[in-house]
Amino acid sequence: MKRKRGAQGTENKSRKGQFFSLDVLFGATIFLVVLLTALTTWNSAFQKTAKLEEQRETNEIAWVAAQQLVQGPGIPALWENETDLERIGKIGLATTYGEFDEGKILRLEELNASHEDYDEAKQKLGAGKFELYVSFESNLTRIHEFGAPPPETSPSIVVTRMGSLNGEPVKMHVVVWK
Repeated sequence: MKRKRGAQGTENKSRKGQFFSLDVLFGATIFLVVLLTALTTWNSAFQKTAKLEEQRETNEIAWVAAQQLVQGPGIPALWENETDLERIGKIGLATTYGEFDEGKILRLEELNASHEDYDEAKQKLGAGKFELYVSFESNLTRIHEFGAPPPETSPSIVVTRMGSLNGEPVKMHVVVWK
């Protein structure tokens, strides 16, 4: 039996291969939602990774700076007598491990006088692109400090080392933030 082509057959044949604009709109909307979700997730993961990396770096710098200050006299051993900061290789504040030298601490405090000296001292302590604050306290009283404390809203890392200064126990706090 042959099929007759009539008005209905022509209509079905002419709709073949066509699509409705509503189908395209629905498909494009789903595609854009999936794409935006993927981009948002990617961006969020990237930001979290960057923040964790910065925190790891801040931790490492605070720890290394604290160790350097408490470990020995620095390079040269009498760096506090140098007037040219370029000639100082490493800043240390101890005569021996944990025994702080007040002359070295006072010289470090003097470096607060100018922004350039503060920046140079930060470089010598490995804190380069970060901010640095070093304070000494005895019997809960701050007796020496270098740099400025971080703003309360700024996340910071604090490393505390115990030692002695002039025969008295002291705490040295090294604070690093960005």
